[in-house]
Amino acid sequence: ARVTLVVVGPVDPALVSAKITRRFGSMSAAAESVAPYASIDPPVEGIKSTVITAPTFTSTLTEFHFVASRPPDNAEGHREELMQHLALLVLGRRLADKRERDLSHYSKPAINSDQPSFSPGFVHHSIQLGTPAGDWSDAVQFIETELRRGREGFTQAEINEAVAGELKSLSDHSSSMAGQSSASLANSLAGGIETGREWRSPSIVLAESQATLGGLKVADVTAAFTRIFPTDSFQLVLFVPPDTHVKPERLLSAYEKSSRRTLKKNPAQEDELHFRYENFGPAGKIVKQERVDDLNLSLLVFENGVRLNLRPSSFEPGQFRLRIVFPYNLSDTPDDRPGIADLAGFLLLNSGLKKHKQAELSRLLRLHDVKSGFVVNMGTPTLTLTGPADELSFSLQYLTALLSDRDYHDDDEYYR
Repeated sequence: ARVTLVVVGPVDPALVSAKITRRFGSMSAAAESVAPYASIDPPVEGIKSTVITAPTFTSTLTEFHFVASRPPDNAEGHREELMQHLALLVLGRRLADKRERDLSHYSKPAINSDQPSFSPGFVHHSIQLGTPAGDWSDAVQFIETELRRGREGFTQAEINEAVAGELKSLSDHSSSMAGQSSASLANSLAGGIETGREWRSPSIVLAESQATLGGLKVADVTAAFTRIFPTDSFQLVLFVPPDTHVKPERLLSAYEKSSRRTLKKNPAQEDELHFRYENFGPAGKIVKQERVDDLNLSLLVFENGVRLNLRPSSFEPGQFRLRIVFPYNLSDTPDDRPGIADLAGFLLLNSGLKKHKQAELSRLLRLHDVKSGFVVNMGTPTLTLTGPADELSFSLQYLTALLSDRDYHDDDEYYR
């Protein structure tokens, strides 16, 4: 009664429709009609607090949960969702900057946004922050303060950066659509059906977004922020380890105490962010080069020992994929230090450079629409960078700085 069949590929729709009819047309309806999905109201009215003891936790996790009606699936609703998305981007930047500036021993704040498939008419936003067990009240104040700052308004520079990154991402996604796999497109279509939304091609989304963002006002984004994060309707959740005892009333009291504090003025935000590494010295000298014609592959060796395998591909139009494989495997891993390569990868992607803090690096990657990842396979660490083809030069510069100018802090609890 609730089956959806999605077919994506170079097929004749009429022939596929006929095959579907032959295969599935004889299926009879259930003897008893299937009831429609239950209508679900937002679960939170007022401010509620919950404390959960997690047996495996050694630290605390503070969460703020907000549930609201999802904007309608029309032009006005799409504009509202875009405003909300930009507001979340700016909030994420502020949380990351403040955590890095004042509370670097806390975990990275996380902002999640999703539309539950069981209740597609609502949207759920949550903010999470992990702290040492005794510092949970600081986490409550941290999040409450930044939510209040957001309701007071953003700056034009913050909005401009969020808009630039969003348009870059949408433009690159539209240009790479021809290389998207059938499976990926099928999942996208199914997701729209599941949540009751009409699928729109990336080019249509880009055109709508360009029209919306062209005359964007800061007040529009601020207003959307207040609709996402109301002051009188949300759920506070605190996860604590077994040896920490906190009553829900105390959790709520910590929030109310924070809400009565006078806000300090935000530190000045820079007008424009740019990559501060410009001089990388003379070009590397190639000492060996060979060609594998049947694979369309070029093999190069540089004087410093770096090897480069270079191959053009039409599989992902307008995109590059860079894999950096380090000469390390299981035989190099000390028996008493399993997982050391995984830890190295975490530090590589979660610490700053001497000219950029980690939060700035995250913003730069978004502005260039470059994504990074790290995996360890059979003890061999591999760093990946992907993005638009015209950002390969930036990505190589970022990689060079990443490997040569790290800024670790040995006395920082976060890295210990």
